[in-house]
Formats: sequence, C-alpha cells, structure tokens
Amino acid sequence: MPDGSVLYCFQNLYEPQEENGMWVVHYKQNDKWQSEACMTRESAVAFYQKKTRELRSFYNRFLRELGAKK
Repeated sequence: MPDGSVLYCFQNLYEPQEENGMWVVHYKQNDKWQSEACMTRESAVAFYQKKTRELRSFYNRFLRELGAKK
C-alpha cells in the first residue's frame, strides 16, 4: 500500500496534458488550482516531477511537525 504522500500528490497534481499545442500541468497551490504551460513534453514532465517532490516533502514535513511520523 502506498504511503499518504502519494495520495496527497494524486489529489493536488495532474499529469502533463497537451492543450492547444502546449503541454500543461495543473496543480493546486494555496487552495487554488494553477497551471504551468511548457513548450515540450520533456520540460512538462520535469516540472511535474519537481512538483511531485515538493508536494511529497511538504506532506511528510507536515506529518513530522504533527508528531505523527518520525
């Protein structure tokens, strides 16, 4: 079973999608949905992976501060 950070990323980040010739990544930040448009699929995937790491780090840090995870 995956840890909670994977589910958190799944709820707050969409994989890159092609829209009007651009690759777009939709993500939730500060309770608002935002988008990042990239010219190539590779740069969109790199941005997606970067946001995934950021969200997982945020989630795990949040649990550590609550004392739920060591």
